[in-house]
Amino acid sequence: MSFLEYYRIRNAIPYQWRTQLRNGDLQMIEGNINELMFKHNSAPKSIQKITSADFYQYLIKNKYTDTPTAIVKWQQVLEGEINYEKAFVLCKRIGRTAKLHAFQFSILHQYVPHNHKLHKMKLINSATCNHCDSTDSVIHRFIECNDVKIYWNNVMMFFNNTHNTNFTLSKKQIMLGILEHTDTTIITCLNTYILIAKYWIHLCRLKQRRPELQGFTKLLSKHIENEKYLSTTSNTHGKHSIIWETLYTE
Repeated sequence: MSFLEYYRIRNAIPYQWRTQLRNGDLQMIEGNINELMFKHNSAPKSIQKITSADFYQYLIKNKYTDTPTAIVKWQQVLEGEINYEKAFVLCKRIGRTAKLHAFQFSILHQYVPHNHKLHKMKLINSATCNHCDSTDSVIHRFIECNDVKIYWNNVMMFFNNTHNTNFTLSKKQIMLGILEHTDTTIITCLNTYILIAKYWIHLCRLKQRRPELQGFTKLLSKHIENEKYLSTTSNTHGKHSIIWETLYTE
């Protein structure tokens, strides 16, 4: 093995794993470079005899706990701590539509398309928003663009009038959802509105259109019908009926 091959293999190992190995989980019997010992179940075991199952059990016991890079970036953008476990679980609490789950994960991992990203990838000629003179970004696309601000005002006015509430949304709540009191009916209902409202923005931007309330309500009604059908076929209609009663239907 050449030194280039060695460093290629070495650099393929995640930094956290290398740190753990340097901290004493990997030992070498003095004078015998071929007899590397790996700590397995508190006892040294020759690395030549370590199986994939042994290493898998080691990884489980030494669970990777670092905050995902995407969440670190969100904390920088939104200027605050984020409970990333709740953020990743939230969309599954809202419904069972795979497209909505995939879309929210694309936001959480920050690979949802916008002009600044596409411009850096040299797929388009400009990073400017298609509807104003500002640089397009994930925050600009879903929150800060002027026509999107008007759209969110209309969505929230519609929600508050329908449910007799007085909610306002922060940037963090728009992008990640409301992560507190997610077991309450009204918050589940509002998180459904937020996710579908964002998805409608996404669909409109793909067609270089401005999002409007009428399109959102149609998409919301379609989502409700899909959830009703899935719950009926899985015999869980009662579990979701309370939420449906509070959601808008045409």
